[in-house]
Amino acid sequence: MIADPVAWQLRRIASLSARGDPSAPEIRRLMAKFIIAGSKRVRCRALGHEISAQPTGERFRATIKLECAVPDAVAGLRQTKEHEQGRSNMVNPSPRLLKGVIEAFERAPLTRRVSTEMDVTAGSAKQRWMPDTSRSGMDQVTGAIARQIGEAGLGP
Repeated sequence: MIADPVAWQLRRIASLSARGDPSAPEIRRLMAKFIIAGSKRVRCRALGHEISAQPTGERFRATIKLECAVPDAVAGLRQTKEHEQGRSNMVNPSPRLLKGVIEAFERAPLTRRVSTEMDVTAGSAKQRWMPDTSRSGMDQVTGAIARQIGEAGLGP
């Protein structure tokens, strides 16, 4: 687990802001907080799994079916949009807009449901299972979060 997810996200998105923009450091910090706020409350539970009978190479593969609860922030995002009065959107967000988006996801109820699958692999002893980076299943979860921005009219 990452000790400081906001710092990790800051390093990851450092190249996204334009140079010379005085609000760039604050926007990068808020974007990192938004990424964390949108995903930290997501709750997933495993519904079942399938383990391959034969290993692929030296590793066994399993697929886990997941049911996830995602924050439903559309109402809060719409309030943020009304408060912004069309001055900003998530393509070129203002610090005030990002703060409102973060608050919307932090307050939102976990009522959206997302079904997905995750692949994990293990060695021949099947003692330690690790997520397979090629299919973690989280693309469906992040997609549900991103679609809410569009539903609220804050997208491009």
